Amino acid sequence: MTQKTLKVAVATPLSEALCTLIESLVPEIELLRDQSLLPPMRHPADFAGDPSFKRTPEQEA
Repeated sequence: MTQKTLKVAVATPLSEALCTLIESLVPEIELLRDQSLLPPMRHPADFAGDPSFKRTPEQEA
């Protein structure tokens, strides 16, 4: 039987250590993340991030 990989996009700030932990605990998933595409947090739990943050057209693509 072929095992399928589920791709999971992380769309909120998440430390690399937590991403690695998730990947090690659930090997059936592939975590997709690029923290540079997310607005910087202004304080802990600021998941909306800096409102002045803008992505370049290349990042948007």
